[in-house]
Amino acid sequence: MIYIIEMLATRDLNDPIRIFKIGYTCDFDRRMSEYMTCNASFIVYKKLEGDEFDMTCEKMIHRHIKDKKYDGRSEMFIKDDELVELIDSINTKEDILNLKGTAKVSHTTVNKYYGEYRGVITKNWNLIQTVFNKWPRDLVQEMLESSETDLFSYVKENYGIELEDFTDEEKKAVCEFLDHLSNIKDRREKFKYLCEQSKHPNFSAFLDCVPYKRFKEYVVRLGVDKCKAMCYKFGDMDRKLNIRDFNCDRLKPFIYNAFEVGKSYSKSEIKSTLADLYKSVDYRATAKASDLNRYFELKNCLLLDGDKRVHGFKILSRKEDTV
Repeated sequence: MIYIIEMLATRDLNDPIRIFKIGYTCDFDRRMSEYMTCNASFIVYKKLEGDEFDMTCEKMIHRHIKDKKYDGRSEMFIKDDELVELIDSINTKEDILNLKGTAKVSHTTVNKYYGEYRGVITKNWNLIQTVFNKWPRDLVQEMLESSETDLFSYVKENYGIELEDFTDEEKKAVCEFLDHLSNIKDRREKFKYLCEQSKHPNFSAFLDCVPYKRFKEYVVRLGVDKCKAMCYKFGDMDRKLNIRDFNCDRLKPFIYNAFEVGKSYSKSEIKSTLADLYKSVDYRATAKASDLNRYFELKNCLLLDGDKRVHGFKILSRKEDTV
């Protein structure tokens, strides 16, 4: 819930002023007991009760009235007629959502600042995600809509976290890396150049700042050596990532239904059956007869196929606890 308290504040006891403290709590009674202990004079001006009034709502209100802050305090705002009118008008979450920045920001401007802060956002993304549940570019747009251009101060003020910046050495190295990268025309060659920097002491900063979609994901998830082995071919790497994302447990019931313990199957028959199964569940891997090793104990055998003998597998038992 969101609570609004009216109280007195001053640096001069002879000249107190009235302020509103606007905060969020999930235990209002406990919070009030704390105020009764620490503050001699206050009243609860308004409460917005319900789970929908969360910390995001609190931050949006703070952001909207930041010009009325008292003494730089994050939750305290100087009371005046304009603020009273605003607070009285807020009764639903929709009212709060409608407060969101009114500044019109062009895509060009958002792109400019996103390009500037992309590396910092990527570097701090795990931390940012603990307080922000949208996309990286949305954070930049939200900042600009609030008439702010300094992401570090904006995030600290509105989300209570401090972003880690790159060192001067990292910034210089990244600048040189991006300058060289911009002169390479072919996208595949750009990625190859990135991978070739893997031994550079600032390689992690390069990964955070590289402006091309999925480059960092390829390196982090597949590894530089694997990317090199696939000749930096994006199609092959994409397929590999899709295969890695797939939960092979989904295949178990289909495979156990298609193949019977005690029976023998030719390798070509196994491969054909698996290919159909993979396609049916959108598993983008090339089917091989040896894939059955994941699900069954197998024994090599020879089978008659018309007038010729072909290689195959006899299924001995299920591997119930594998894959």
